[in-house]
Amino acid sequence: MVYTDGNNNGVIEPTEILEAHHYYPFGLEHQNYSTITGNTEYKYTFGGKEFQPEKDLNMYDFGARNYDPALGRWMNVDPLAEQFQGWTPYNYTLQNPVNLTDPTGMAPEGISPIYGLNGKFLGTDDEGFNGEILFMDEKVFNSLGGFNNGTDGSKKGSISHNTAKSLSRTLNQVISSNPEDNFSQSESDMINNAITHVVSQMSDASFYLGGLINGKTSTSFSSFKENPESGLDIFSIKSNYGSRLSIASESPASVTANHDKFTIHLKSSLWRKEGQFTVGNIQNISVHELIGHIGNKIPGGGNLQHLRAYDLQMKHPTWKNTTPEYRKFISEGRNLIQQVNK
Repeated sequence: MVYTDGNNNGVIEPTEILEAHHYYPFGLEHQNYSTITGNTEYKYTFGGKEFQPEKDLNMYDFGARNYDPALGRWMNVDPLAEQFQGWTPYNYTLQNPVNLTDPTGMAPEGISPIYGLNGKFLGTDDEGFNGEILFMDEKVFNSLGGFNNGTDGSKKGSISHNTAKSLSRTLNQVISSNPEDNFSQSESDMINNAITHVVSQMSDASFYLGGLINGKTSTSFSSFKENPESGLDIFSIKSNYGSRLSIASESPASVTANHDKFTIHLKSSLWRKEGQFTVGNIQNISVHELIGHIGNKIPGGGNLQHLRAYDLQMKHPTWKNTTPEYRKFISEGRNLIQQVNK
């Protein structure tokens, strides 16, 4: 809807609505039903995507693919079809446009694994093992009819994504905006247990878990905490002896020189951004750290050899499952090394 408050009275009246569109769930526009057409040259309508009426095709350009709202189908094969076996490669949002979106034409968003308050894998929502990691009380999970449907996608979870989101917590909600007072050791351990499970589902990087302390990943979180006497103290929580970097460091993960610890740094702005603590992002950073630095013994730091670890993760199948924000973050890290070595 496009409108203007022409008389500046703070109320949008019917005569001030310039343009309005109404759609069926799959994107087909209602005809002769409260539709107000404004600027006919403006084509970015359903989902903010460009409508293409040329030659009466009437499709939307989503970037990776073109979409026909009359059929509710893509006109191109899903570039990530191997991740959604059992579904036609032309399906839109896994036939669930009410609960899911597909803003890039690559894959539906709104797919989450669910972990208990001790980090135990409980199962997934009704769309599978992918997307943002959620934490839910196991009693709530069971009361909703949830069950451990595995991670291979062969069994569909019974809890809708919207319900799962409303009754669970994301990483940001667990850490909160005031972690110095609200983020606990047990919650840190919960998160680390979930990360270990996510990595364990990989056929390659999981091999290196056995060489880590207790066979698990590690986490760390640190920030400044106000102290009435000394001014500022460092607030720090670690799980499984996680390595703590400097407060200023933005590194999302690291491994120790003797390769006995793989630490996810929860304070990194990458993980603290909403929607970035996902299965795909965690698994891909594991490729860089576990396969790259530990398995292939690629050195880290600012030297050019470090680029090999970046190239490894960017060519790995998990790269396709990562979020655009994550890919931008990783690409900028790689570019920085190149610039330093010019």
